[in-house]
Amino acid sequence: MRRLRRLREQRGATAVVVAIMLTVLVGFLGLVMNVGHSRMVRGQLQNACDAAALAGSQSLDGTAAGVAAARAMAADYAARHVTDANVVVGIDPNADVEVGNWDFTLPRETAFTPLAGGTTAELMIMNAVRVKAGRETSRGNALSVWLGAALNGSTMNVEAEAVAVGGGPRNNKCPVPIVLPSCALLGNDGKYMCGQTVNFTTDGKFSNANVDTIGFTNLASNNSVSNSGVRDILNNGTCLPVTEGQSIGVGNGNAYNKQVYDALAHFLQVNGNTVAVPVVDIGGCPNPQFVQMHPIAGFATVTLTMLPYDNQNKVILIQGALDCTDDADALAGGGFFGMSPKTGLVR
Repeated sequence: MRRLRRLREQRGATAVVVAIMLTVLVGFLGLVMNVGHSRMVRGQLQNACDAAALAGSQSLDGTAAGVAAARAMAADYAARHVTDANVVVGIDPNADVEVGNWDFTLPRETAFTPLAGGTTAELMIMNAVRVKAGRETSRGNALSVWLGAALNGSTMNVEAEAVAVGGGPRNNKCPVPIVLPSCALLGNDGKYMCGQTVNFTTDGKFSNANVDTIGFTNLASNNSVSNSGVRDILNNGTCLPVTEGQSIGVGNGNAYNKQVYDALAHFLQVNGNTVAVPVVDIGGCPNPQFVQMHPIAGFATVTLTMLPYDNQNKVILIQGALDCTDDADALAGGGFFGMSPKTGLVR
């Protein structure tokens, strides 16, 4: 009798152990299956975000219409993807698509700044699109958890995001301390005057600021632009990095003389005539008023030719040809001003 009772107790204990082990094994199996499923879905969401961000970024052109098109294009491309074979990746073009500026000088984690696009200055520096997508409870499409009873849950959330740059410059050249107004680079059809020679003039007689078609800059966030300061930048050959959206001091060309002409000519001789020139969004062409702080709207790649200095009138004459061979039909805007934007994922 004692032996039978002992056998029954052993069988009961074994059953408890087996039940516990089965529960653990089932839970572990469910965990493995759900982790694998979530990673698969996340990969599908990531593909959708990548494609949507790339597509949207190509629509940025420095206008509100371009921003609206970027949002619509991103939503369209996201919807062309599915997860779990039949769940369409639907995103809200307003809530899930952000348009802003990507600053290549900052770490990737903080390089993207969303912008509302309420001003011309913001629109001109919008060069990136961030897209978010997910299978989440808040969206009403959360992933079902397999063996949820054993894992104390019935759904799980999975999300992804991507950032692509499409409408902004990637120019590693040091900018020259010259400023071009955006209106000087456009023809009557609103397109860049690619390859055409444009004459830029400064009046060195200190007599009439209204004849200037270019300005000079200190490439710094203050308005202390001077003849000697511009000359020092050119003579020293120091690279002063500036980015779109940064405000820089700008001066009219009527304050600059033969010494600046010689310094610029020497700079071009040493560094080559094709240079990156900051562009500011100033109206009033052909003779805009430069004297004040202006945010950089973008950069132009321009091949400059120095004409002989006019000793009698103290005038600096420069010819510039806008270099946009790969983007001859580009419309104004987007912050690249003739430099073909190279669309690409940055995060």
